[in-house]
Amino acid sequence: MQRTLTLVGLGYSGQAIARRAAMAGWRVVATAREPSAVQAPEGVEVVPFASIRWLAEATHLVVTAPPGGGG
Repeated sequence: MQRTLTLVGLGYSGQAIARRAAMAGWRVVATAREPSAVQAPEGVEVVPFASIRWLAEATHLVVTAPPGGGG
C-alpha cells in the first residue's frame, strides 16, 4: 500500500511538510476550502475540504489549520 500523507491546512508549516513528503516519494494530498485558489508545492494534490474522500484515502494525517473563531 502506498503511503498517503494528508494535510489539513496548507499554510507555511503545511507547505513545508508537504514539500518534504513529496520529495521523499509519498503521495501527498492537501485540503482547501477553495482548491483552485491554492498554490501547492510540486507533487501535492489539492482537494476540497468538504469532500470526505481525502480522509478515507489517508494513511497519515497532519492538521496544521488553526481552529475557527469558535475554537
